[in-house]
Amino acid sequence: MLNLVGFKLVEFAGTSGSPTLPAGTIILQIITHASANGASVQLLSGVTVPVINGANSLYIINEHLLMTKNSGSSALTFTNTDQYYVQALVPGNV
Repeated sequence: MLNLVGFKLVEFAGTSGSPTLPAGTIILQIITHASANGASVQLLSGVTVPVINGANSLYIINEHLLMTKNSGSSALTFTNTDQYYVQALVPGNV
């Protein structure tokens, strides 16, 4: 059972790069789009998911994704994307 007491819902958005996620962040949803070849999103410094050039936005939602960031480094890296949106739960009073 997931205890969400002490978490705050936050949103991150940008074009490419790595949003700064504090340790203990629970990622609920990722949406990204690309207009260039070679775009991808790397999840938790592990699996890389391609983002198809010119296709509809890629949705990775909480029905398929419940990731917790345990380390201090960035958990997500967006490469060659032209937009991204991340919805997450951040621990503490952020």
